[in-house]
Amino acid sequence: GIELLKKAVDLYGDKIEIMAGRGINPDNIEIILEQTAVRAVHFSSSYNYCKAKDYSVIEMKSLEYRQIDEQKLTSLLEKASNF
Repeated sequence: GIELLKKAVDLYGDKIEIMAGRGINPDNIEIILEQTAVRAVHFSSSYNYCKAKDYSVIEMKSLEYRQIDEQKLTSLLEKASNF
């Protein structure tokens, strides 16, 4: 987690770009950026959306698509821009 990212930045941050990823969300992005000094993050602001939830004949996956959560994306970008 945070300790490993911080160590990687301390050891290799002047040689390569260290990117935090997986699990980045509006609740933890500031803590991660503050405590690790990473300058790049990878996150998702989308979710699976199913157009029809009551079909039993059709496989549900065929009715799903990814939808952007604009509120989550805006929140992440606003918080990250403070660093």
